[in-house]
Order: sequence, then structure tokens, then C-alpha cells
Amino acid sequence: MDAKTAKKRHLKVDRRVLSSVLFGSCIAQGYYPTPRPILVPQPKGIYPSPSPYAQVPIVKYINEPGFDGNYRYSYETGNGIAVQEQGTIKNPGQRDLESSSVVGSYSYTSPEGFPITVTYVADENGFHAEGAHLPTPPPIPEAIAKSLAYNAQFEQKSFPGPVGPNPAYPQQYYQQRRK
Repeated sequence: MDAKTAKKRHLKVDRRVLSSVLFGSCIAQGYYPTPRPILVPQPKGIYPSPSPYAQVPIVKYINEPGFDGNYRYSYETGNGIAVQEQGTIKNPGQRDLESSSVVGSYSYTSPEGFPITVTYVADENGFHAEGAHLPTPPPIPEAIAKSLAYNAQFEQKSFPGPVGPNPAYPQQYYQQRRK
């Protein structure tokens, strides 16, 4: 081989090496290895209760939500607690007359061993609970009952309706835009 041929051959080898090095570096630059997952032991599904009391199982559970606002649910536990409740919407769609009503009860055994049952109603008239264990007020003495009846008659005769101005605000005050 003469010097020219050796030089050309050397340049060809150099070009091949150079092009493969450039190609490899271009490919390697875009490669990022995916991180390996970190293996952590999974926690236990049930943790021991820090309470000194044993966990109470749910024996029965019903939950029926309605799309119209009505609902019903009840549950019973292993230690004798029972709860049930039903809620309804009265006069649905009537803006001024619409109200909700809830009827329910719950029962359990007191620490003294007596069964306790409470039934309740919550509606537009308020919350009313009833139970044999609930205290009842003493009866109203006859003289006070007569006095209350007399006062009720007097109020009806003296004040037939609301007293005082009943201003009607123009609609324009409610529709002012803020600037």
C-alpha cells in the first residue's frame, strides 16, 4: 500500500468511528431510564383499636337515598343498638310551602340494663321526641290553666292583625348593578 491509499483507508475508518460515536451519543442523550419502583411494605388493613372497648359489628345496614330528596336508612349493631330514620319532602316544587319532615327512632340498653327507645318527629312544627324514660313536666295547676285561656281570648280580641307600616320596597332597589 502506498501512502495515499493508507491515508484514504485511515480516513474511512476515522469517519466510520466518528459517525458511530456521534450517532451513539445522540441516541444515548435522549434515553432516560425509568425509575425503579420503591418497594414499601403495605400497611395492615385493620388497625388495632386504641380504645379499651371491643369493636362492635354492624349486623344490618340499609341506606336508600332518593333522587327527589327523600331518604330512608336503618342499622343495627351487635350490642343491641338499633336506629331507623325516614325523611320526606312535603309539597315539593312549591317554593313557599316546601318543607322537610323526618321521622325516626333509636333504641339501646342503658348501663343499668333498661331498654331505652326514643321516637322522634322533626318537621315544620319543630323537633318532638317521645320515650318512656324521658321526664314529663308536671301538670299545669287549674288556676294557671284558666289564666292562660283568659289571656289567649284577650289577645285574639285586642290584636286582630299586625300593627304598623308594611313598606313595600320597589323592585328597582333589588336589581341595582354594582359598578
